[in-house]
Amino acid sequence: MSRPTTSSQPIPLLPAVVCPRCRKPLHRTAPDRLNCEAGHAFPVFDGIPDLMPEAVLSEAPAVLTAALDLSVVLPAWNEADNLRVLLPQLRSVLAGVGARAEILVVDKGSQDGTAAVAAGLGARVVRQTEPGLGGALRTGFAVARGRFICTMDADLQHDPQHLAAMWACRQRAAVVIASRWIRGGRADMPLYRRLLSLLLNRVYSLVLGIPLTDLSTNFRLYRRDALQSVRFEGENFDVQEDLLVRLVNAGWDMVEVPQYHRRRLGGESHVQLLRFAIGYARTLVRLWRLRGAPEAADAEWRAYHSWNPARRFAEHRRVALLRATPAIGGESLYINCGSDPLLGMLPGAIGVDGRMNRLRWARREGRALVRASLAALPFPDARFDAVVWSESRDRLADTERPLDELARVLAPGGWLILRVVHLGHRPLLEALRAHGLAVESTRWLFGTQRVVRARKPTAGSGTVAGSAPARGSSGRQNSRRRSRGPSREETQPLDGASAP
Repeated sequence: MSRPTTSSQPIPLLPAVVCPRCRKPLHRTAPDRLNCEAGHAFPVFDGIPDLMPEAVLSEAPAVLTAALDLSVVLPAWNEADNLRVLLPQLRSVLAGVGARAEILVVDKGSQDGTAAVAAGLGARVVRQTEPGLGGALRTGFAVARGRFICTMDADLQHDPQHLAAMWACRQRAAVVIASRWIRGGRADMPLYRRLLSLLLNRVYSLVLGIPLTDLSTNFRLYRRDALQSVRFEGENFDVQEDLLVRLVNAGWDMVEVPQYHRRRLGGESHVQLLRFAIGYARTLVRLWRLRGAPEAADAEWRAYHSWNPARRFAEHRRVALLRATPAIGGESLYINCGSDPLLGMLPGAIGVDGRMNRLRWARREGRALVRASLAALPFPDARFDAVVWSESRDRLADTERPLDELARVLAPGGWLILRVVHLGHRPLLEALRAHGLAVESTRWLFGTQRVVRARKPTAGSGTVAGSAPARGSSGRQNSRRRSRGPSREETQPLDGASAP
C-alpha cells in the first residue's frame, strides 16, 4: 500500500462563508484571519479556516513569536573533537542559507570538555535533563527558539551541507527528512549495519503504513508548530519512529531528500546493536497499535486501501453507495470528511471536519476545507446541491440534532446523503419527515451502518422533483425489477409503519 506523504498542491480558496456566531459574511482581512462585520475573528491555519464557534484568534500565535528562523539541536556525549570540526562547518552552511539561526548542544554530562568546546565556538549549551536520545531531543525542543528545528548527530556522520537542501524544502512539508536510502542517498557503513538498517526501515514502513525510506535517521527538519502538536515517547534510538508516527497521526506531511551518511571519524559509537534491535522490536508492536487508533488522521484512507480484503470491500461498498446519487453535482458539502477518499471523488466538494488533524491530511485531496461544527455550519442557507454527512463512530464530532443544520444549508431539490451508525431507523425517518425531507432510499452497509438518501422539496412546491435513476442503473434493470416485484430492501417501511 502506498500513499502520498506530502500535499502536492495548495488547497482551493474557500467560497463565501458566514460567521458561525452571527451568520454575517466573513471576509479575509489577513492571510491568517477572517473577520465578520460584528467583529468576530477566526484564525486560518495552513489555508484551513477554524470556524468552530468557540475558536479564538490569538493575537500572538506561538508559531510567530519565535525570535529566530532555525534552531539546530545537537545531542552530544563526549564529542569535543567532533564538535571542533562540525560547528565551523555548520556556521558556514547557516550563513549561506541566510537563516537567523542558533546552535544548541544538548550535553549529557560529557567528561572530555564537550560543553566548553561548544560554548567557545558560539553554541548554546544545555544540560540534558532526561535519559537517552529521547531525553536529549525533549530537552532541546523545550529551549529551541526557532520557527524551524533541525536535529542532527554531533559525530560528523551527518554532513551539514545537506541542511541547505532541507531548508529549501521547508515550505513543501512540515517534516523534511534526510534519507540514506532514497534515490541519490548513500551510507558509508559496514555491510552488516547497512543491511540491518535497510531491513528495519523496510519493515517499519510496511507494518506502520508510512511510505518513507528512512524512518530511523535523526537528520530532520521540523516545523515548530508540528512538534508542539504531539507528545512523543521513547528513550533510546526508537524515539525516531515514535515521533514520526505521532506526526503522521496528527496529519502533518513529510518529504525526503537524499543524504550521504558518512563514516564516523572520531570518538566512539554509542549504539549497542543487541539493545538497539530489541528496542526496535518492542517499539514496532507499540507503534502498530498507535497507528491503528481510530483518531489517526488517515484512518479512513487506510481502511479504504486496507490489505484486509473484507475491510477493503466494505469501504469500497460504502463509497459506492454514497456516490450513487442521481445528479449529484454542482456544489457539494462533505461533513466529517476525515481522510475519506470520497472527498476527492465529489466534484466541487468542500470538506468539513471538527478535527484539525483529519483536515491536515485531507489537504492531499485538493479540495477547499474548513474546521467547523455541525451545530453551527458556517455557510448561507440553501447553499449546496448535495450534502453528505458521515456520522462519526464515536459521536464526538456530531451534535444531538444533526439534521437542523444539514437541512438549512441544503438547496431546494438538493440531495442529503447520510451514512448513519448510531441513529435508529425509525427515529431517523421521523426526523427526516419533520424537516420536510422525502426519503428516496435506504441501503444497509454492515453492522448497524446504513446509507440513507433523501431530497429536499423544491421551493414552493412541497414536493421533490422527479429523480433520475441512480448511477449504474438502466431501463432494463428497472423493467426487470418491476417484473419480479419490489425487493425486500425497497419495501422497507420508510415511514416507520409496519409492512402490510
